[in-house]
Amino acid sequence: MKIKFLSLFVALAAVANSSFADAGHDFPPTTKVQAASPADSGQARSAQATDMQVTRSGKTRAEVIQELIEAQKAGLVPTSRSDYPPSEATIARNRARYETDTLKAATAQ
Repeated sequence: MKIKFLSLFVALAAVANSSFADAGHDFPPTTKVQAASPADSGQARSAQATDMQVTRSGKTRAEVIQELIEAQKAGLVPTSRSDYPPSEATIARNRARYETDTLKAATAQ
C-alpha cells in the first residue's frame, strides 16, 4: 500500500514539476517580424537588429585599469584586509612604494 502511494506521489511530482517549467516568461516573443517579400527580408532583419541593441552598462576594462592606477598613485589600495580603510601611514607608504616602482620601471626602459 505504501509503495502505491509513493509511486503515485513521484508520478504526480514529475508531472506537476514539468507543467510549471514554462510558466512566467515570454521567450521567444510571440510577436515576430514578418517580411512582405524576399526583398524586404533584409529590412526586417535590420529592424530586428536595431531593436536588439545592447546598452552598455558599467565600466570598460580600460576605465577600471585607469581607476586602479589612480588609486595606486594616491596610495589608496590597501595592503591587507585588516587595514581597510587604509590609515594615513599606509597611504604614505603606498605612495612612496608607487613612486619607487614607477621610477624603477622608467629607468629599466
